[in-house]
Amino acid sequence: MQGKPLNAMKASREKVAGHPLFSALTAAIGTGIDPHFDAAGLRYDRILVLMDPDADGIHCGVLLLMFFHRWMPQLLDAGRVEVVRPPWGEVAVAGEPTVQHAFSDPQLVALAAEMQVRGNVVTRRYRGLAAIDATILRDTCLVSATRKIDRVTSAEVEAMIEMLGSYDLG
Repeated sequence: MQGKPLNAMKASREKVAGHPLFSALTAAIGTGIDPHFDAAGLRYDRILVLMDPDADGIHCGVLLLMFFHRWMPQLLDAGRVEVVRPPWGEVAVAGEPTVQHAFSDPQLVALAAEMQVRGNVVTRRYRGLAAIDATILRDTCLVSATRKIDRVTSAEVEAMIEMLGSYDLG
């Protein structure tokens, strides 16, 4: 995906169906969208959402989850939509080969404080998936045994929408 997706909460069915991202996503998933959603066409056991670990990526992720909430709520209700949590940054002690990954800003700060007793701490905040080394990306986001993943429910998407309130999501 390039750029921010359409705000599917505000858009008509025709506009969503004609949007290149949502059209391709709907075709890949195989179910169609409400009111023509058909679970029998589902091609995958679950849908994994992976976005950049920055403000724009989080915004795009919320817009994508809003699409599922409005047009494919059955997938959320069935527990088939999950968000993969990429690392937020890394912390290392200068001169040591071991790097620890943080998955939130508070965790990054805490790791840096914890490791500071061993020497000069170097932190690096990732600004996008492309900034993450391919091996790290594989190990933290793609390998099922080591990635961090959260199932998303309709109630959680509704809470996101409520939390955003009148903020214009574009």
